[in-house]
Amino acid sequence: MTSERLQYLLDLYLSRQSSSAEEQELYAVIHSGEYEEEIKNRLGDQWEELSRTARLGDEQAERMLQFILQQRPAAPVIPWYKTTMFRRLSAAAAVASLLFLSVFYFFQSKNNTASVAGNGKVKHTDIAPGQNGAILRLADGSSIVLDSAHDGILSQQGNTVAMKDGAQLSYVKGGSGKTATGYNTIETPRGRQFQLTLEDGTKVWLNASSSIRFPVVFHGTERPVEITGEVYFEVAKNKDKPFIVHSGDMQVQVLGTHFNVNAYKDESTINTTLIEGSVRISKGKTAGMLKPGQQAQVSGAGSLRIKEHADMEEVLSWKNGRFAFANADLESIMRQVSKWYDVDVEYAGQVPNRTFTADISRNTNLSEFLKVLELSNIHFRIDGRKLIVLP
Repeated sequence: MTSERLQYLLDLYLSRQSSSAEEQELYAVIHSGEYEEEIKNRLGDQWEELSRTARLGDEQAERMLQFILQQRPAAPVIPWYKTTMFRRLSAAAAVASLLFLSVFYFFQSKNNTASVAGNGKVKHTDIAPGQNGAILRLADGSSIVLDSAHDGILSQQGNTVAMKDGAQLSYVKGGSGKTATGYNTIETPRGRQFQLTLEDGTKVWLNASSSIRFPVVFHGTERPVEITGEVYFEVAKNKDKPFIVHSGDMQVQVLGTHFNVNAYKDESTINTTLIEGSVRISKGKTAGMLKPGQQAQVSGAGSLRIKEHADMEEVLSWKNGRFAFANADLESIMRQVSKWYDVDVEYAGQVPNRTFTADISRNTNLSEFLKVLELSNIHFRIDGRKLIVLP
């Protein structure tokens, strides 16, 4: 396990977003003792941050730690929580402290979602928009959280290196070393987006809640990648090696062109929109060619429909940092909101039968975004990471 993987598991656990398998993986690492000092130091840093943000006094902080350790007798009240005490934690106490910290942060975040103003009304904390970030999964099974990774070379696989520069990751082949093999995957959770340059020079943009699986180096006669969610491509031209995008059993084949694929599972169709060049869309025995400005809509049943004049502004709005809606229904808008703002959407009653036309910056906080929709007499309530649509 790498230090990046360990930090990723700790972050997931403390934010109460880890799966059962990820929790078991973290517990196993703690009990193995392999990363004992690193874990204790990281827990100490978390405790110091908790003490600062929660404004805990020494006496209160001491009582809280004794609650975690239980087996320890009370100690003199001193500023121990500056990491020192955590160096003496047992594995069991480390697990207990993890649980305590995650529960504390959970209730702290819930308490911070609303505060009582002087007039007695409840004022909700706003939710910030998404940002750049992703998770890189390497061929050896290790992972790197790109949000917090430093710029520079993140990995070397054969004679190919993955280099991070801000919100972009680039694969560069060079040198006379062993030819790289294997696949990497980049995943963007909800509330994240990222940009990638593949080894052949193809540029890729990933929207929130999306992924792309790709070979470190394109061997053979094709350049295959697999995607989920929404991805925009600017494919490097190579007439001898077609670029093929797989999304389930649908594929897009190109030689060099610009296009957008929206393949979210919660949408009724997979939409491929061509900006320039030409592409071939196929699913099973169904196939068709696209011209610039056209959009292929493939249903789950395999039917293919060509829309002659796609709304390019709406299709590319996410890549250009905008929300652009043209007579969009509320549910389709809320699906985008859920992915970009990392919120769960609930409807308190029947879904309002309205359509909206708007252009809003993706850098807008959620409350400001909702004000635009509220002009049509639709109301919302924010409860933690939950957005409730009111009747």
